[in-house]
Amino acid sequence: MTPSVCSTDLPIFSEGNELLVQFVSDLSVTADGFSASYRTLPQGTAKEGAGKNAQPGPPLLGPGPKPGAPPKVKPEPPPTEKSKDSLEAKATLKGPDVPSVTCPKQCRRTGTLQSNFCTSNLVVTATVKSMVRGPGEGLTVTVSLIGAYKTGGLDLPSPPTDTSLKFYVPCKQCPPMKKGASYLLMGQVEENRGPILPPESFVVLYRPNQDQILTNLSKRRCPSQPVLAAGSQA
Repeated sequence: MTPSVCSTDLPIFSEGNELLVQFVSDLSVTADGFSASYRTLPQGTAKEGAGKNAQPGPPLLGPGPKPGAPPKVKPEPPPTEKSKDSLEAKATLKGPDVPSVTCPKQCRRTGTLQSNFCTSNLVVTATVKSMVRGPGEGLTVTVSLIGAYKTGGLDLPSPPTDTSLKFYVPCKQCPPMKKGASYLLMGQVEENRGPILPPESFVVLYRPNQDQILTNLSKRRCPSQPVLAAGSQA
């Protein structure tokens, strides 16, 4: 019977030159599979002597070798775009790019539609396609764009209809969103993190009549902060 192991229940031993590994995920983390390492022992060596006599083998990524054959290891394929994305996501779990945000107990937004339009550098209408945990304690929300009124420097097509865009939501409960629903989203584009929706972001259900309002707002000049004239005297 093949032993069942979980996380730190390692190491395990095989009495022969073959070991079947069946990987079962609980879906708590989305990634590209697993890797394992092994050591070989001279025939007749006791398990207790593994630390002295064991010879390290290369990382094991596939099923074990057939009886009588030397161990063969499937070479790791070159990273694809998908695997690169996964590696980058893993790297940011504890990295400096994961924002430190204190999530509120109740979701609240302040200001008006116009004031939030002016303080946000990314304003779009979109339909939520997927919501995935991470990096950190937040969510990665993928949306399909309906319209774009402020792009935050992103290179979006015009019109952006059906273009996919990913937002990072540091607080998974705020702002509240549901898969399949359409929203007016006012967020930020940050240099290191890309599109982000902080908990206080102005997010409301999308209505077609918002298009004309947002178009009008995009043509207006937002009020600027007062600037002290050079050479002015008290």
